[in-house]
Amino acid sequence: MRVPQACRSRYTGSMGARKFHLQQRRIAAGAALVCSVALAGCRSHVVQATVVNDGAAPLQNIEVDYPSASFGISSLPPGGAFPYHFEIQGAGNLQIQYLDSALHAHRSTGPRIAEGQEGTLTIHIDGAGAVHWDEQLKP
Repeated sequence: MRVPQACRSRYTGSMGARKFHLQQRRIAAGAALVCSVALAGCRSHVVQATVVNDGAAPLQNIEVDYPSASFGISSLPPGGAFPYHFEIQGAGNLQIQYLDSALHAHRSTGPRIAEGQEGTLTIHIDGAGAVHWDEQLKP
C-alpha cells in the first residue's frame, strides 16, 4: 500500500535520515558546549596535603583532622610520605595525632584554614615528635 505524500515523515529516506542525524549531532554538541561552560565556572578548591615522616622510626595510627572531615594513615615508615587531597568545607584548625614507635601518643594543632582556600600543605613529623606545618594556601 502506498502512503500519500502528505502523510510521509519529512525524515524518511536516506537523505532525510542523514539530515535528522545531523540535527541530532548539532543538538548534542550544543548541549555539551552549554555543560562545559557551566562547569568551567564551578572549580574545586583543593588542598594537596602530604604527611612526611622525617624521623628514624615508623609512625602508626596517624589521623589528620581538618574542618568537616579527617583522613588517616595506619603506618608511615621512616622517610616515608603520604599524599592526600581534600576540599575545605567550613573553617577551623588543622590537627594531627599519631603514635610513635614506643606507642606514645602525640597531638599537635596546626594553622587555621577556611573554606575556599587551596594550595599545598606539608606536615613534617621529626624524630623527637615535633610537628612542623608548611602551608602554601591562598584564599
